[in-house]
Amino acid sequence: MSKIKFSFVSVLVFLLAVNFLSARAPKWVVDGFSKDYPQKDYFYAVGEGTSKSAAELRAVEGIASVFGQNVKSATKGDKRMAMVENQNGDYANVTSSSIDQTILRQVDAENLIALEIAETYQDEKQANKWYALAVMNKAKATEIYTDLIEANYSTIKTLIKQTDNKDYSLDNFSRLDFAVKLATQNDFYLKRLSIINNTAADSLVNDQYQPAKIKQKLRDFAVNIPVYVKVSSDDDNRISKAFESALTSAGLSTSKGSNERYVIKCDVHFTTKMLKGRNFCEYTVDASLSDTVVGESLIPLSFTGREGGNDENQALSRAKLKIADKISETFTKEFNNYLQSLSM
Repeated sequence: MSKIKFSFVSVLVFLLAVNFLSARAPKWVVDGFSKDYPQKDYFYAVGEGTSKSAAELRAVEGIASVFGQNVKSATKGDKRMAMVENQNGDYANVTSSSIDQTILRQVDAENLIALEIAETYQDEKQANKWYALAVMNKAKATEIYTDLIEANYSTIKTLIKQTDNKDYSLDNFSRLDFAVKLATQNDFYLKRLSIINNTAADSLVNDQYQPAKIKQKLRDFAVNIPVYVKVSSDDDNRISKAFESALTSAGLSTSKGSNERYVIKCDVHFTTKMLKGRNFCEYTVDASLSDTVVGESLIPLSFTGREGGNDENQALSRAKLKIADKISETFTKEFNNYLQSLSM
């Protein structure tokens, strides 16, 4: 009998608590949704946290989860993408001013398009308990994604047209490389839009500008601009292979012919000496990627260093390994930066 009374009292206390919360808190806190934001027109999510910003972040993450972890941008870190986003509709212009700066620093900008914090609520009994309601207007999101996709298509069309002159240069290679990035970005946008408005997404698909097709165009173009690599003091080709790897990662190939338009010339000098009973190999590297048509050095690269070993051969081998590693890291970075710096 006491157990029954206890259960009855527990249920009564629970119902009273719910009624109290219902009387005080907004309906969206209690029910998890708001009639002001019908599901057919909005994505919405309620977040809870120990602070206002924490609750807002949970709410934003709730809407972001609608798109799934498999939908991610593949063009991060490309300076050209940032430039086009500024020209064609900067993310800052398509996110609500209601988004806290803390969230802006922690959440990818793509997850904030057409999203706003509609309401927040602080529990009257617990000061460290906050709720936030985040909403995404589907119509507004559709409009923004449509504009971004169409703007990218327009830029892709311009870039491809600029390469139709059969000028097999790194400038045109960069344009096609960028067109691939934009097509990849559009693929990302279309996947997101298909979740928001599948009909609108289907109407925007352009088979001519699919990433795979533009990648093939880039590969066909790259065949016509092989780069000649010439390295001194490189009997095992270790240093040459470092340059070749950097070019290959960018989609280019190398040539054994010395009459190519683009040439990488690298002079390496080694000096071995004994210091405090240990063998050392000091080295200097002076290299550059040059355009022989215009007679211009495009990417200079110079550095020095020293490596030690048990004997001269070991010190020399370690020096060559260090040079190759430095080229793989530095030249790859500088070459990518050069491609991104070329004008559209």
